Amino acid sequence: ITIPEESRPIKDKYVVIAEHSTANAKHWHYKNGWQTIVNWLNSLGYKVMVISKQGTTLRNIINETGDRSLLTRINQIKHSEFMITIGSGLAWLAWATGKKVVMISGFSDPLCEFKSNCVRVINKSVCNGCFNDIRYEFDRGDWNWCPAFKNTPKQFECTKTITPDMVIDKIEKEIFPFMNN
Repeated sequence: ITIPEESRPIKDKYVVIAEHSTANAKHWHYKNGWQTIVNWLNSLGYKVMVISKQGTTLRNIINETGDRSLLTRINQIKHSEFMITIGSGLAWLAWATGKKVVMISGFSDPLCEFKSNCVRVINKSVCNGCFNDIRYEFDRGDWNWCPAFKNTPKQFECTKTITPDMVIDKIEKEIFPFMNN
């Protein structure tokens, strides 16, 4: 893609987050997981810019949610340190810009998304990868699609069981050592 030469949206170092997608099965369902990550990043001196189209309830962030142009999103991602997201169009946009992406996902197998510049956080010890499982057909009209455990306590266990500590551990081991600080 063509990456425009635009100035940084803010002067501080920041991380972009996109917490929403087109299917609830893709979302990170760990209670207060996103806020825990925001608080941790803030404690390290990072600002956190939320760039999902949908609104957010996160606190202590730069709220850039809403219907923005792709060029705006490219610029926000380009100038960030890295991105934390779920499997979404914005994840692919970050990949296209060459930005490191921390992807929190259990809905799909890792083979389904890009591999370069991707740090995947997945819990393989619970049900996962239903999107790629030939036993199931994805029902895009069912917001709560979870073919193995719908309407049970195990619904969305693929992401409910991904803890903030798991995300932080991946960032500390696979992102921070390679950043130019």
